[in-house]
Amino acid sequence: MAKKDDGDTKVTRMSHGTINSLLKKMIGLDVSTIGQGSIKRAIDHRLRQTGIADAESYLTKLNSSEQELRALIEEVVVPETWFFRDQGPFDALRMYAEGVWMPAHSGGTLRVLSLPCSTGEEPYTIGMVFTDCGLSPARVRIDAIDVSSSALAKAKRAIYTKNSFRSPDTSFRDRYFRQTEQGYELDSTVSTMVRFAQGNILSNSFVVSREPYDVIFCRNLFIYFDRETQRNVVRKLYSLLKTNGLLFVGHSEASIIPRDYFQPLESRGSFGYRKRDLMQVIEDRCSTTQVDPLKDRLSERAAQQQLPLQVKAEPPISVAAPLAVSVDDMPLQRAYKLANEGFLDEAATLCEARLQADEACVDAYFLLGVVREALGDHKSAGELFRKAVYLDQNHYEALIHLALQAEAEGNRAAADVLKQRAERAARAKSGDQDGGTRYE
Repeated sequence: MAKKDDGDTKVTRMSHGTINSLLKKMIGLDVSTIGQGSIKRAIDHRLRQTGIADAESYLTKLNSSEQELRALIEEVVVPETWFFRDQGPFDALRMYAEGVWMPAHSGGTLRVLSLPCSTGEEPYTIGMVFTDCGLSPARVRIDAIDVSSSALAKAKRAIYTKNSFRSPDTSFRDRYFRQTEQGYELDSTVSTMVRFAQGNILSNSFVVSREPYDVIFCRNLFIYFDRETQRNVVRKLYSLLKTNGLLFVGHSEASIIPRDYFQPLESRGSFGYRKRDLMQVIEDRCSTTQVDPLKDRLSERAAQQQLPLQVKAEPPISVAAPLAVSVDDMPLQRAYKLANEGFLDEAATLCEARLQADEACVDAYFLLGVVREALGDHKSAGELFRKAVYLDQNHYEALIHLALQAEAEGNRAAADVLKQRAERAARAKSGDQDGGTRYE
C-alpha cells in the first residue's frame, strides 16, 4: 500500500508540474512568485467544484476544456485593489494631464491602458483624475484589460463595497458615487470613460490590434513573471506607448524597467517612467557599440560576404529597416517598428495582413522574409525574397539575401549569379535620375 501511495504522489507531482507549465504558458505565471501551496489550493478547490477525483484526471480535463482552464485561472488570479491605491501615480498623472497633455491638445482623445484592470478600481480612479482636471468623457478613452472574466463582470457593474475605499482620503466617494442597497454606484460621467475587455498581453495579437497610448498603468503584474517574460512584456508596453508617453508600474517593479528605454519621472513615489524616443535609443546604443538585433543580423552577414548593405534611417521607420516605406503605408511602418523592437511574430502578422490587402506589395514580401529569416525559417524566407524579386527584378536587398542563402547552402554558382544581379541593380539604382526608385 505504501508503494501505491508513493506512486500516486509521484503522479500528482507530475500533474501539478504540468499544470504549472500550462499556467505559465497561458498567463505567464511564475509559480515561485505565489508559491506552490497557492496553486495546490486552487487545484483542490476546482477538484471539489468539478467532482474530479485526482490531479491526473483534472489535467486531462484541463487539456480538453478551455472553460475549465479559465476557471482555474480565475481561481489563481486573486484581485487585490482599491480606489486611489498609492497616491503617487495619480498625482503624477494629474500633473501630466494638466501640465503637458491638455496644453498641447486643444482637441483629440487622451488614450490610457490599464492592465491588469482587475475589478475596475484603477481605471475608474484614472477617470476620476481626468474629470477633476476638467476633461470630458468624450475626450478620454481608458482601455481596461484583464484575463479574468469574473473580475471584468464586477468592474462593469461599477458598484463597490467599503473594501474598495481603503485610501486615507475618501472624499472622492461623495463626489462620484451614490449609495444604493447593493453598494456604492459610480457616476456615469466616469464609468463611460472606461472600456473593459478580456485580453492577455502575452498573446501575439495583443500589440497588433491596438493604437499607441499616452499613458499605461501596468502595476503589480511583473512580480508574477519570470525574467524572460518580464522583458517580453516591457518590450510590448514600449511599443504600445507614444513617444514621451508615461508608464506606471508597482513600487516593487521599478528595477525591471530599462533606463535606456524609459526615463524615470521626478514625481516622488509615482514609480512612473517616460518613454524615450526610439531613434535616440538606437543612436545611444550604437554609440556604445550595441547594434540593433535586425540590423546586426543583416550587416554581419553582408560583411561576411563583403557585400554592401544599404540602410535608410528615416523617421518614423526604425533605422533597422533596410528600405524606405511610403509614408502612406502605415501598416508596414508599424511592422518595421515592431520588427526592430523584437516583436517578430507581431510584425509578421501585420505583413501577412498587408499582403492579403495587396498581393503585389513588394515591401511586405521583403520584410516578411527578413522576419522569417530572423526566426530561423530560412526556407520560407527564401520563398518570400524570390516573390519580392519576381515583382521587382532590381530589388537589391532581396537579391543580397538570396545570394547569402545560396552561399550558406554551398551553391556557389547560384550565389555568384545573384551577386551579379545585385550589383547591376545597385548600379541601376545609383544611376536613376528621376527619383522614382524606392531604395536609396
